Amino acid sequence: MQAKQIVKGIALIILLFWGINCNSQYLLNGLVSVWEFDEIIGDSAIDSHGSNFGIYYGGVSNNQIGKIGQCYFFDGTNDKVDCGNNISLQPGAENFTISFWMKRTNNLYPNSPVSYGGQGAGGKRWQFQGSNSDQLKMEVDNNISRKSFNLNSILMGNSGQWYHIVGKRENDTLIVYIDGGQDSNSPYYLGSTYGSITSSQGLMIGTVMEEDGG
Repeated sequence: MQAKQIVKGIALIILLFWGINCNSQYLLNGLVSVWEFDEIIGDSAIDSHGSNFGIYYGGVSNNQIGKIGQCYFFDGTNDKVDCGNNISLQPGAENFTISFWMKRTNNLYPNSPVSYGGQGAGGKRWQFQGSNSDQLKMEVDNNISRKSFNLNSILMGNSGQWYHIVGKRENDTLIVYIDGGQDSNSPYYLGSTYGSITSSQGLMIGTVMEEDGG
């Protein structure tokens, strides 16, 4: 299993939902997993809502100072957290929402703070990734058509600033919120027949998988 595009920086709290509007007052409806990154010892990221525990690779540093409480630090070389590919993490053609905090300590391109699926031939996936203009972008790929758009709100660089990012697939569109406000480049239209993005690869924090497979 080979990974590339390692993030250097700090991550705090990732939440994953299926079929839910992120503005819903019923926040627990559709909630799949919550990784709070508040572990002081050990080598796994505890899923405080579900059973998708993540395994550290490459020396991920836990018990770091976060925006709120503790967080993880990724060294930009080989650190990552593999959360597996349980059926509960497989999006299919469903609506989904992913929410996370992150802080960058080096250039963004072409790093991927959080992703699901593979980037090789036949790959299906969703991911947040740095663009070559050093902006964050959201991308999905159904192995027929890759769709992505840069977020106008963030030129990440070496800012050392915390950002709260919420991305969602809502029917035939992608919508992203940065620090509570909708990014001006979203919504982004996918097309009415975009379909499933379930992959044989799983959910990764700090990288995206290079393997083939849809």
